[in-house]
Amino acid sequence: MTSQHEHEWIRQQAAASLLRIDPTNVGCLDLIVNLLKTTESWRTQAKIVDSIEQTSFGNLIAINRLEDFLENCSNNYVKKKTAISLAKINPGNAKAISTLLQILRDSNNSPRANDDIVWSLGEIGENNLEVVRMLIQLFERKHDSENGLVNHLHERNLSFESRSLCKAATQSMYRTVVENLKRYLSDENFKNHFEQFKAAYESVWHCAENMNYQDFCRAWNSSPRVEPSKN
Repeated sequence: MTSQHEHEWIRQQAAASLLRIDPTNVGCLDLIVNLLKTTESWRTQAKIVDSIEQTSFGNLIAINRLEDFLENCSNNYVKKKTAISLAKINPGNAKAISTLLQILRDSNNSPRANDDIVWSLGEIGENNLEVVRMLIQLFERKHDSENGLVNHLHERNLSFESRSLCKAATQSMYRTVVENLKRYLSDENFKNHFEQFKAAYESVWHCAENMNYQDFCRAWNSSPRVEPSKN
């Protein structure tokens, strides 16, 4: 550890300890946020974000500081972590959710790279139609016949999308879920893409259990409302 990193570590530890003692201490919060902005170590940034998340639920000053940091954060890992933490201390935070959705749209990472985002969206994106639409589109991404290996790995992670979709979707959105996922419940999909079939079935079944019969029939017999993902 270099002397600079050692100095940053000491400051980070001291500020984190003070925050745990007095989460409302604005001076301490400003100190740790300033270190968050100035350090070149993504590990230090991640630890600072953890400290703020653990001590600042509902703290408007901390929420504003993280929103400002998110605007200029260039490290994708830290940006993702900051957005997730921001959404935890301020459930439904629009900037956090839009950042997470954008990371998913732009992502060319490995199949498991953004499981934490998908899982978090289920926790923080309840009753958010944009979140529901994104989770639905992730089903489409899994169906890439040109890359069998990637497709197989993606399908194994579809349970994350299904569980998060069930958490995020509310009564007014069940029809959208059924309309768009019913196409994955074919006999062909059952034989060739069972994980996708199973995940879609779980989501549709969850909706069916919470819809009246007439609404479910209308959804089942209507056309999809969400455009397939082009990624």
